Amino acid sequence: MKYHINLTKEKMLKHFPGISSEASIIGTLWEEESFKKDLASEYGADYFKERIKDYSGFFSLVYQKGEDLFAAVDIIRSHPLFYGVVENNFYISDEADWVRKQVNDMEMDPIARDEFQLTGYVTGRDTLFPNVKQLQAGESLLIKDGVLSLDRYYLFTHTEPKEYNEENLSKEFLRVSRESIQRLVNYAKGRQIVIPLSGGYDSRFIASLLKESGYENILCFTYGRQGNKEARDK
Repeated sequence: MKYHINLTKEKMLKHFPGISSEASIIGTLWEEESFKKDLASEYGADYFKERIKDYSGFFSLVYQKGEDLFAAVDIIRSHPLFYGVVENNFYISDEADWVRKQVNDMEMDPIARDEFQLTGYVTGRDTLFPNVKQLQAGESLLIKDGVLSLDRYYLFTHTEPKEYNEENLSKEFLRVSRESIQRLVNYAKGRQIVIPLSGGYDSRFIASLLKESGYENILCFTYGRQGNKEARDK
């Protein structure tokens, strides 16, 4: 299979050429140093199908070695990837319209179009055009020996705790929340963080933890009509 890779976010893009492999990352991968070591080992593309579970950050990843290719997006799909296959050509890009043009997809799928008009988006791997697909949040793609397979390496499913100890659960919630905020602080690196304040507790909690962390460059704002309930609650 012949690969055509088109990644356009130049300011966020990093290339990692190897001896017999090549990788590209859009965004931020927290375990970048560990990733570089994996690349230096010249592993096959299938190695990263398992390894991706250990990576975190705001990223999309494309890795090619010989005839095989691996691609993935992070668990919230910070940087979407789109792909399409025509005969023996595989196209992948962060621009859906580029893929559409390569696969010569000229007409929208009528069901996808209706879904988009009703909801504002198309669900699953589908897009508005039938031959243009997308990686879902926490999903990876592997082409090995000419066979394309997809894997949902992360899928959020709610489970109830085995024991309801309110004190322990509260402590664990605070620990996890503080770790998340610290990752945000490390990622922002002094840049301004903007928090839209609703009338609920989530945005207030985030603002409180950022203040606790000592981060100073923060802008908060409410929205809607002047004097609305959301603004008054804040």
